[in-house]
Amino acid sequence: MCVRCGNCTRVCPGNALRLIGCYYSVETLTEILLRDVTFYRHSGGGVTLSGGECTIYPDYLESLLRSLKSKGIHVVLETSGYFAYDVFKRKVLPYIDLIYYDIKIADPTAHTKYTSKSNKRIFKNFQRLLREKKVNILPRIPFIPGITSTMKNLRTIVDFLSEARAQRVSLLPYNPLGIDKYVSLGRTKPPICQEFVKPEDERKINALFTKIIEERLKRVNVKICKE
Repeated sequence: MCVRCGNCTRVCPGNALRLIGCYYSVETLTEILLRDVTFYRHSGGGVTLSGGECTIYPDYLESLLRSLKSKGIHVVLETSGYFAYDVFKRKVLPYIDLIYYDIKIADPTAHTKYTSKSNKRIFKNFQRLLREKKVNILPRIPFIPGITSTMKNLRTIVDFLSEARAQRVSLLPYNPLGIDKYVSLGRTKPPICQEFVKPEDERKINALFTKIIEERLKRVNVKICKE
């Protein structure tokens, strides 16, 4: 039975196997991250925790974040918002300076179709985080041609952000580089755009999004942020 130790990759004579990713103890990872502390100090930057979805490891995150904050490191968390709120609030939130919060699809049925999960928890968690007022939150809409980029979806998300009293939003450029990972894992490519969006098309969607914000100015007080 495979226990994912990686030993087989080191002895495979044909190099047919390779290990992608490895485990770090909190102490080891902290030491690695602190190697760039001089750059953090001079640039005003810090550590960004991304994914996958790192909030599915709240105990590990809590230990790592405590270690980083004890050194005064600024920490940003990227999340889909699909986490157990009470656990997140207790173990993660106290140590985060900024949250990049992705809101992809407004329609519950479409969200379940494309992500296999309901967006109910995501929307509720976002509203609760805004009420906390203990951390800066930047909601982001990943631009996925034909899925998240529709006028209806963008308008509905803008309305939701307005009702939640969000002050800003960012539209993420589309990046298809992750699609090839499906092939490397023996999976079928998803039925979505597999090329980078052309610059002129990206300008059009940014103009469309700006128009949506502007046409709702009487009801919406949301600022567009650049990535």
